[in-house]
Amino acid sequence: MIIDAAERLVAQGGTSAANAREIAAAIGYTPGTIYNHFANLDDLIRHVTARTVDGLTAALSSAHESDPVRQLHAMADAYIAFTTRNRRLWEAAFEPLPKASATREAWYRATLERPLALLQDALRPLDPGASEEERRVAALSTWGALHGVVTLVEGDGRIGRLDAAPASEMVHFLIDCVVAGLAARRKARRVRVT
Repeated sequence: MIIDAAERLVAQGGTSAANAREIAAAIGYTPGTIYNHFANLDDLIRHVTARTVDGLTAALSSAHESDPVRQLHAMADAYIAFTTRNRRLWEAAFEPLPKASATREAWYRATLERPLALLQDALRPLDPGASEEERRVAALSTWGALHGVVTLVEGDGRIGRLDAAPASEMVHFLIDCVVAGLAARRKARRVRVT
């Protein structure tokens, strides 16, 4: 109940809207009840973030294409759709949580790894000779660039929006660049072997 209420409040007004008094009012309990289950509000928001990341994982998982390049494009579309539909929840995922425990528990790290693992799997057929570490770097770089494009074009962050092409056009350009980069890496690897 507490996480549900906090999630609704964050979705409506960002993390600042999810204060103990509002959450308690939404569930019909006193604010102290929250602290019986969570160390502090940052810990609660981290649980909301985990749910948000699980939602992203589900959205990425729903993208099914037999061609690996089309698969990456479908995942990019799913990312844009999810982050647009859940803008405040997704923005909250990137806000600092100073009072959350410094060492993230294994469950939280595992939650964060799931969407990354999907991207790594999608990249595998495009660069089969890559090591797992190379594939992880490619997946993290792709995700970071994808997030950056969407944030700059669609976001309402501190720097505001940039007037540019639509996010989908830019993201598909980005995916094409990733695919071309992986092809160049495969070619360079073949040249070194011969």
